[in-house]
Amino acid sequence: MSAQLAHDAFHAALNATIAGDTGPMHAIWAMEHEVTKLGPFGGMLVGRRAVLGQFDAEAAMGMSGIIVPEDIHMGEGGDMAFSSCVERGVGFRSGDGSPVDVHHRITNVFMREAGEWRIVHHHIDLTAELRSWRGGSSGQHSTRGRIRTCDPWLRRPVLYPLSYARSWGECRHAA
Repeated sequence: MSAQLAHDAFHAALNATIAGDTGPMHAIWAMEHEVTKLGPFGGMLVGRRAVLGQFDAEAAMGMSGIIVPEDIHMGEGGDMAFSSCVERGVGFRSGDGSPVDVHHRITNVFMREAGEWRIVHHHIDLTAELRSWRGGSSGQHSTRGRIRTCDPWLRRPVLYPLSYARSWGECRHAA
C-alpha cells in the first residue's frame, strides 16, 4: 500500500466512524509504534487505547455526513510518510441533527509496519463548532458522558469525553 492509499484509508475509516462503525479505524492504526492524536475537541491522546477509545466515543455521538479531503499534500521518506489537507464536511450534522460547519486542516503521520503504512499521529485544528454542538445555542458542553479535567497545554479546566482522563488536581499543579 502506498502512502496515498493510507491517506485514503484514513478518510474512509473516518467516514465509517462518523456513521458509527470504528472497525476500519481500529484496523489502520499502528500496533508496534506509539500513537498520538490531537483531535477536534482538544487535548492530546497518547497510546492506542486512548486514541481508539476517543474514536469509539466520537462514533457514539450520532453525527452524520461525510468528510472530504481537499488540497492534499503528501511526503514520504524511508519508513515514514505524512499527509496534510483541508477537510470539508458535506451534509454534516451533530447528534441532535443540527448542521455543523466542518472546515479544518489536518496532518497525519504514517510509519511502515510489516511493509504496510499505519497511522501513528493525527492532528486536527481545534473545532469550535464540534466542541460546542452538544450544548445547543449556548455553546456550553453537556457534561453527560464527559468529565471536567485539565488540559495541560491550555492549562485550564475543560470538559473531555470519559475516555480522556486527567485528574482535576493535576490541573491546579500545572498552572
